[in-house]
Amino acid sequence: MTLFPIYRVPDGYTKPGRTDKAKDLDAIMHQRVGFYVSKSGRLIAMGNYGVALDKKDDPNDGNGIGRVVREIKRTVPSAPFISFIITMRSMKRIPLILILNGVKTRSL
Repeated sequence: MTLFPIYRVPDGYTKPGRTDKAKDLDAIMHQRVGFYVSKSGRLIAMGNYGVALDKKDDPNDGNGIGRVVREIKRTVPSAPFISFIITMRSMKRIPLILILNGVKTRSL
């Protein structure tokens, strides 16, 4: 099972101070951001969708897609949605919708 699915960076996306633009580019998922157990016992996985426009670009420069969370349940499948908890400043005008197991995600 995939914890966080591939996120396709919208064509034309760019970062402040850069002239190059994304074309057929997937975001870089950093799933090791962390795990958290809530007071009610829910296991939450946290990740970050970053963007590197070329090999020398830093995907952790604060200009990626955003931070996401997902509940991990004991039974498969896990929660059928991923929630964006922080969107990076460069993504203000781009709608954040993911499809996971045929279900649209919720964007906070």
